[in-house]
Amino acid sequence: QYERYAAAALAEALDREHIVTCPNSKCARSPLRLSSQRYLLCVFTGNKFVGVPAASPAPSPSPATPNPHEVGPDGQPLSAEAIAHRNQHRFRCPQCETVFCGKCGLAPYHLGRTCEDVSADRHCRYCQEALQGPPPSRVEPAFRNVCHREECQVMIRQSCPRMLPCGHPCCGFRGEAVCLPCLDPACAQAAHLAQGGPEFCNICFIDQLGAAPCIQLRCGHIFHLRCVREKIAKRWTGYRITFGFLECPLCKQ
Repeated sequence: QYERYAAAALAEALDREHIVTCPNSKCARSPLRLSSQRYLLCVFTGNKFVGVPAASPAPSPSPATPNPHEVGPDGQPLSAEAIAHRNQHRFRCPQCETVFCGKCGLAPYHLGRTCEDVSADRHCRYCQEALQGPPPSRVEPAFRNVCHREECQVMIRQSCPRMLPCGHPCCGFRGEAVCLPCLDPACAQAAHLAQGGPEFCNICFIDQLGAAPCIQLRCGHIFHLRCVREKIAKRWTGYRITFGFLECPLCKQ
């Protein structure tokens, strides 16, 4: 409870002082690094990084005109609106190199799309219900895309609150020593991870891996933490004592 209160109080103070902070929970969210983050930021102006004091307004962007050589992730040229948004709101943290949006706090930065476009496509990270409005700024970055359903709010208390270097939230459990590899489909494919967010848990076969806190076994396979706990608690199902419940459901290690 104290950690949640401290995080909310810090977010309110940052909003009041108009300070742009890195969404990486290992970086700017630490009060110890607030002083250095307060006075120095790196903002993209065109294709250059420019250091600006956070206490003063960012340099006004130059008039944006469409450039056919600048394209977004979809391969289409950036519009004038997208270029203007990039020039004003795309930041890079000088400490952890995270590139993020200074307006909505999303990381990585949504190149080619405005914050309004992104908010229209927001879904709860647990139940996938569509979310309305921009992400709340006074909530930890890892939980800004979570609906108000009771079961999803319970997941917040059980989930790891850290953001990964790629900008996606960790899908592990709260209190874990080492974060899981990113389960986002693009990151999982780039890391040649056999399992990703859209894949279902191979114990319950009901929810996707990203729908609940997960754990990675020594063999490397990933399952819902609650499913692993239930499997161990049930132990053997018949009169014969067996220890198959301690094996990985996929590779039997």
